[in-house]
Amino acid sequence: MKRWSEDEINWLIENYPILGKVSCANFLNKSIASIRAKASNLNLKQDRDSLFYSEWQAKAAQSKIGKKRPEQAKVINQLREQNKLKMTKEGKLRNAYSRGAQGRRADIDNIYFRSSWEANYARYLNFLKSKGNIYKWEFEPDTFWFEKIKRGVRSYLPDFKIWETEASTPYYVEIKGWMDDKSKTKLKRMKKYYPHVRIYVVEKKQYTEIKNKLGRAIAGWE
Repeated sequence: MKRWSEDEINWLIENYPILGKVSCANFLNKSIASIRAKASNLNLKQDRDSLFYSEWQAKAAQSKIGKKRPEQAKVINQLREQNKLKMTKEGKLRNAYSRGAQGRRADIDNIYFRSSWEANYARYLNFLKSKGNIYKWEFEPDTFWFEKIKRGVRSYLPDFKIWETEASTPYYVEIKGWMDDKSKTKLKRMKKYYPHVRIYVVEKKQYTEIKNKLGRAIAGWE
């Protein structure tokens, strides 16, 4: 079997639950046995509510290993650009949180954000700063490396770094509309290797509370 690179392992962790072993084998140009063994080693399981579980698995099974059907390639390329997709039991495609608003925001120092959630949270922090509730914030300034980890998730880049006062120790905030396995692993390893670092996760519930309470009062809210 071909040796697995770190990029291939990270890709498999993120996409195996959605695509399954056949499509992953086609995309990575590896055997199904190799994909199955690596998925078992990483304790990966396919989401049976996935859009691709029945439809694309069946089509992938008809093709030879190492060759992607055109429609498979199109879907996989789309998936690479728009991750975190899941399929509801009713069969409707939903996105865990908006990835359609990627880009720079002129009203926030022209910073590039990957979602409207991140951009809106930055506006929320500017609102808190204007009220004197925080001293300052930065977007993705620090990367934490897990030096003892040789495979899989080896680093973590939190979204926001925040100082409550000029002299205070900063803490970090992660915006997560959907907590996938990779994100869970990152947070677990942060607790293990950087127990002194404070990290708060803003999920859908917390984000919605901010939106309902202050969304209309914050300029530029999307």
